[in-house]
Amino acid sequence: MTNYFNIKTKLKDSGDEWFSQPTCDEYIHSHLRKYQSEVRSYKLIEKFNETHKAGPIHVPRLIKHGYCCIELKSGALIEGVFLALEYLPFVKNKKLNDISGIIRKLESIGIHHNDLKKRNMCVDEKGRTFIYDFGEAVVDSDSLPSSSETEKTLVGELKDHKIE
Repeated sequence: MTNYFNIKTKLKDSGDEWFSQPTCDEYIHSHLRKYQSEVRSYKLIEKFNETHKAGPIHVPRLIKHGYCCIELKSGALIEGVFLALEYLPFVKNKKLNDISGIIRKLESIGIHHNDLKKRNMCVDEKGRTFIYDFGEAVVDSDSLPSSSETEKTLVGELKDHKIE
């Protein structure tokens, strides 16, 4: 589960001068943008998968997302947005498969992951490669040029990688 906490109140109450108000606002805005990118990405992929049963994009299922506020026994409040994703058991020593195909499918629905790396992918017992962590994603096909060069680099780096 990803959780983006609202730290503004904590910082204000603690009197930390090193973290100025504009910086704090930028930090919170950045985390909200990441949250929105993740939710939009998972929802677009879900819609894609409904109509492409033979060749879906494998991601954990988005179970729940939203805003929460938790009061601790101490009286402190923790508030923020959250994502609850399906648990993915992954298998060790399996090769990542069809990374270029995953990238093409994502781009076909306007998602540019922008953070594909080994730790954002796993392989299940059937050998299917799953990707996750869409916090850095850009969800708009017109906002970025074609990433075929990026795809070639990623495929070259990851084609022989095994999950350990």
